[in-house]
Amino acid sequence: MRKLISIVLFLALIVGCNKKSNGEEVAVNEQKKEVYGVVTATDVNVRNKPGLKGKVIFQVDKNDTVIVYDSIFPANKEIVKKLDSIWECHYSEAILKADWKVYVKELGDTVFLPKGKAILVGYTWCEEYNKNPPEEMEDRCVEFKLHGKTYTVEGHIEEVCPSFTFIDEGDRWYKIKKGGKLGYIFGKFVRLLND
Repeated sequence: MRKLISIVLFLALIVGCNKKSNGEEVAVNEQKKEVYGVVTATDVNVRNKPGLKGKVIFQVDKNDTVIVYDSIFPANKEIVKKLDSIWECHYSEAILKADWKVYVKELGDTVFLPKGKAILVGYTWCEEYNKNPPEEMEDRCVEFKLHGKTYTVEGHIEEVCPSFTFIDEGDRWYKIKKGGKLGYIFGKFVRLLND
């Protein structure tokens, strides 16, 4: 008899755990709905922190499905570097949208930069522009790192203007998971499926 009472009490306890305070039944394994996304470009870098200063830890490919955990808006302010006593270059962070072969005067050779590489894209500027501003900033600077060294390519916009996308201050990065790995991906390369 005592054994029967114990079993009844145990079953009552289980049923009680599956009810909210208002009596509504809920699932024992109720979990937050996961948000999924699809990668929209090939060989996209995933970094250990949001922003281009993050180290690349793995890559995802076009049409890969990833779990999206969070969105982050890192600060991305314009970078100003002096070129000489008069000229300066105003840079913004960007990512290459296509492979780029570019001649580097300092190396005396053409180098290959892969799609997805972080670069700085800017325009040249001097105080004289404040008095007589041009209709378009036609002189460009592109700065990038290669084998631990920083190189700058300067020239007319038609000569030095790779296919890139700017990282604007309002752009988001997503924290994602793919194959057990966690990292951050630039938001323009992910399309959310069930946000």
